[in-house]
Amino acid sequence: QGLYALGILNETPWSDLIQDTQRVKTLIQPFASDKAVEGHFMSLIRFLKKKRYDIVECAFLPHSQQRVGTLSAIAATIEADRFAIYRCPDESTATKVAADVTHAIQAGPWVLRSIPVLMYADPHYEMGQLPDDQIAWSPLLHNKAFQAALNDYVQNASDPARSGD
Repeated sequence: QGLYALGILNETPWSDLIQDTQRVKTLIQPFASDKAVEGHFMSLIRFLKKKRYDIVECAFLPHSQQRVGTLSAIAATIEADRFAIYRCPDESTATKVAADVTHAIQAGPWVLRSIPVLMYADPHYEMGQLPDDQIAWSPLLHNKAFQAALNDYVQNASDPARSGD
């Protein structure tokens, strides 16, 4: 709050997640405890592949590309559309992250954000994001079958025999 009061940060749209003291404490807890978030990236990818989704080019994103509130992130191409897949400590945080990043879907602790190659004026360096109405966002964001598959994965993530691990 001190920097906001001085007018130093008033032009930077900081995430609400870092302004909420209770949420910051919640975000720190996974690093201080042995309790793991259920499921992991490879089990999610395997599950979606079993549901006949074409998934290629999976790679971990550097920490500099993680969003506030996420534990880790990967990039993956799903049905020829690029996504950033964020893993959050809980569903509540994931809901907030999905709202912050926009053009995303959320299921349990997972957030999948559409990141089309041509969303930037300079795609090579990923600089200068175009206006939203000029970006071809993934149609999977509104695909009920895809959302159902993600929800199915979340429901079954605690049971490795059902989730495909």
